[in-house]
Amino acid sequence: MKLINILFAFSLVGLVIVTNSCRKEDGPFGRGDIYGTVTFENGATGHEDKAAMAIIKISYGIKEPSAEFDQMYLSFSDGSYSIKGLAPGDYYLTAEYTDRFNYKYSHPGYGITIRSKKSSVNINFLLK
Repeated sequence: MKLINILFAFSLVGLVIVTNSCRKEDGPFGRGDIYGTVTFENGATGHEDKAAMAIIKISYGIKEPSAEFDQMYLSFSDGSYSIKGLAPGDYYLTAEYTDRFNYKYSHPGYGITIRSKKSSVNINFLLK
């Protein structure tokens, strides 16, 4: 009986070691994400249109407007975007779009906080 308990204990320890060694590590920044859509107030039609290829700028570690941004992303053809791999912390996002007539639309931005490793935050931009 004592031999069975010792074998069971070693098996359990081995299982824990194997399980932890196979665990996928977080990305270089984290596992949080920010996603949403970018639309613009079309002056010609008066409608809100999807802003394909809008530029979303993000700053890390701040929640206030800044002239400097750490990264830029482009929205997809349906105006959606997704920024993945973010660690808990403060971020500032803004967006801009230039239509085919070279008219520029922008949004002053949002300061947000990601509170946990796996947080997902939805931020939609309406550019004017």
